[in-house]
Amino acid sequence: MHSSPGSLHHDDHSLLIVALASLADEDLAAAETMLIRSVDCQPNQAMAWLILARIYRDQGNADRAIAYFERGLLLDPEHGDAAIDLARLYVGRRQVSAAISTLRPALARHPRSAALNETFAALLLRRAAWLRRLRRINAATELSKKALRHLRIAVQSRPTAELWARIGTGELRRENFTAARQAFESALALNPDFRPAATRLATLDVDQGNIDGARSQFDRLVQQSDSSALAHFRYSRIRKFKPDDQSNRYLTELRRRLAKADQPVEQTQWLYTIAKVCDDCGDFDQAWDAYRQANQIKMRRMRPDESGRMAGIVDDAIAAFDADTFQHFAGIGHGSQQPIFIVGMPRSGTTLTEQILSCHSLIDGAGELKDLERLRCRMFRAWHQRMQSSGSFRGPVRAVKYHNGLPFAQAEDFKQFQMDYLEQLSVHQVDGQYVTDKMPTNFMHLGLVALCFPNARIIHCRRDPMDILASSMCQNLTPPFCDPDTLADYYIQYRRMMDHWRRVVPNRLVEVDYEKLASDSESQIRRVFTELEIPFQDACLRFHENDRSVHTPSKFQVRQPMYATSIGKWKRFERQLKPIAERLQQASTD
Repeated sequence: MHSSPGSLHHDDHSLLIVALASLADEDLAAAETMLIRSVDCQPNQAMAWLILARIYRDQGNADRAIAYFERGLLLDPEHGDAAIDLARLYVGRRQVSAAISTLRPALARHPRSAALNETFAALLLRRAAWLRRLRRINAATELSKKALRHLRIAVQSRPTAELWARIGTGELRRENFTAARQAFESALALNPDFRPAATRLATLDVDQGNIDGARSQFDRLVQQSDSSALAHFRYSRIRKFKPDDQSNRYLTELRRRLAKADQPVEQTQWLYTIAKVCDDCGDFDQAWDAYRQANQIKMRRMRPDESGRMAGIVDDAIAAFDADTFQHFAGIGHGSQQPIFIVGMPRSGTTLTEQILSCHSLIDGAGELKDLERLRCRMFRAWHQRMQSSGSFRGPVRAVKYHNGLPFAQAEDFKQFQMDYLEQLSVHQVDGQYVTDKMPTNFMHLGLVALCFPNARIIHCRRDPMDILASSMCQNLTPPFCDPDTLADYYIQYRRMMDHWRRVVPNRLVEVDYEKLASDSESQIRRVFTELEIPFQDACLRFHENDRSVHTPSKFQVRQPMYATSIGKWKRFERQLKPIAERLQQASTD
């Protein structure tokens, strides 16, 4: 080419070849010059535009890189790798919608491409997380399902342990535990040493009662020099540590690993592991300090006015659901007695109560279902559209509350809600006549429950608020259940709401006190079934033999016979929690 320099000025192919040769020699300046001259001769060269785009991307010139990627893909949409590169540039600018749109044409042309499907799935999951923050639960759920479909296409074309583990994690989020187990097992079949999959699989063993198998797996995992913080956190949950040299050496190693951690999630997991070891060994001051640090890290993600938000939710419920409301909507409810709602504060004994009930041949335990909240959000969006159409409301959908939305409610809204909820509930029905929905925070929506299912039974689990608070702080819970002051505010508002429901809700409401259940289990269990008007069965006294899967932090307690040692356990941290105890005591007397 250089021997005939005259031809380079007018021959776009020659210029492109010289540009490629310059790239091979790592002479980017020459390559850029030749490529620009090449597209000047012939602007419809997709390859030249795409190569230029990558040069500018590597130089950090995102604006020009995006423009040139767009030009090249417009000329030739077949380049899947270029579409992925452009999508990543969009993501860097937080333009996820543009990134998704960029990949769609490439996917249409290469529907089995592992790289395209994997990248597209990652974008959908990113969008789903954003929708959850906006409380658009249904849309987020659908996107998560779609992302999993694309991951499964990717793993068929390129089976790797990493892809299978991502599928397993996605199925876990959707609470498809059987599918998650299969995915993690597939990952380990490809790579037996792939630790993320091994950690998740051992956690599932714990959930399903295979404690010995999980302990063996975790023992092996934590022996690795580069074992993950998650593995140690899970390991500490199923171990009882003793105050000896071995525990001291383990604490030294944990603190060394914590000092090197730079990600908040890892830091939190190391701190909880340290706290658990100290707690078991009786060093409660050190344990509390680690619990406090871990929870402070998580508090960074909490809404600025969480306490005020909860007070607003209670005000809304009290204003919206009074005797007049139930009279106005009388006859709109479904007659089904299938759902049994178990509500209360977190760590109040809801998991234990469901474990007991699910031993009964007529009752299937569904665990913590998100369906009521998901369907409620969908109904609120319908109300929002009518409110806006009427011209009486200008705010966003998140500003819709029960008190301003109910006047726009139609009978069909509740009928659809009832039908969809019962359809989802039936998925968890195996042999029983009833199904428990053990989502503690459904206590916020008992007014809606009463309107739609007036014959449904409601079990309210209660516990000493200080034990609730201390137990919440010792578990890796999300905000607002990781800050003593905020949690105390939350509890005060929760109690105010439950007092209101007792006055107005027509449903059968059964109270279960954790302390009475732990200290006098048989008589309390018999009382619960009497009040539920369901015949008692002896199997319910042997709840610890129930082999159903449990996926809450109480998974360890419900595998053991009833014990009362957790009553008053907050006093281990009495000095640190004294101001909160005094505040709650004052609130109880007001």
